[in-house]
Parts: sequence; structure tokens; C-alpha cells
Amino acid sequence: MKTDEELFDASHLRPLASMNRRQVIALPGVEAEAVGKTGYELLSKWALIALIQPYMRGLGLGGIQPGELPQHLHTLLETQD
Repeated sequence: MKTDEELFDASHLRPLASMNRRQVIALPGVEAEAVGKTGYELLSKWALIALIQPYMRGLGLGGIQPGELPQHLHTLLETQD
């Protein structure tokens, strides 16, 4: 008899198992702006870009194309200073 670990196949998950499709619900400590949003809306590359854009100048990312912001932020976070 196979164990649960042997039966689990991450490449064949049911659609309901996707964190991208799950919605945030209202719970104590959850910000109201996040309630109702999906995992994709909060964690996708485009969500990250939207979070970075207001701080571009302060991060020294002025003039960077939006699609390149996550990689440039990653590079900045790897530096010693």
C-alpha cells in the first residue's frame, strides 16, 4: 500500500489546490484591502511590480521598465549595502 507522500503528484493538482485561485477571507489581523483578493493578485510578478513602483526613486530604480523591476529589486537586495 502506497503512503500519502507516494500518492501525491504535484504536477496533477486539482484546480482548487492552487494558491493562485484561493481568496483571502476576513480574519483578525488581515488587512481589509487584502480581503477578497486571490493569491495571484497578491503574489504575482505584476502585484510585485505594483508594490515596487511607488518606491522606484528611493530604491534607485528610476528609468527601469516595469517588467524589469522585480529582477532589479532582487539584485539590490543581494548587495551588502
